[in-house]
Amino acid sequence: KTVKELWRPETIGIQVPKEMGDNDYGKAWFIQRHPSPFKEVIWHPGGITGTTTMLSLFPGENMVGVAFVNRGAVEGEKLVLDIAKMFKQFT
Repeated sequence: KTVKELWRPETIGIQVPKEMGDNDYGKAWFIQRHPSPFKEVIWHPGGITGTTTMLSLFPGENMVGVAFVNRGAVEGEKLVLDIAKMFKQFT
């Protein structure tokens, strides 16, 4: 019940910033629907100057992707998604 509440989109029916693209947002988690080949990816970025972090959850595939990069301005979302696609064949 708690997880469902955390991941419940709070952006449905309201205008969201352009930068969010097709993502929804639910209590600090971005919710991306249908990023091929996955049904859903729930993710949270982070980092400080000089680092990039990304935690991505793939509920439909029972997978988790984590990236810690000792470099700033890295597209962590794309990095984790690309690696997860390589592992998709094993789920």
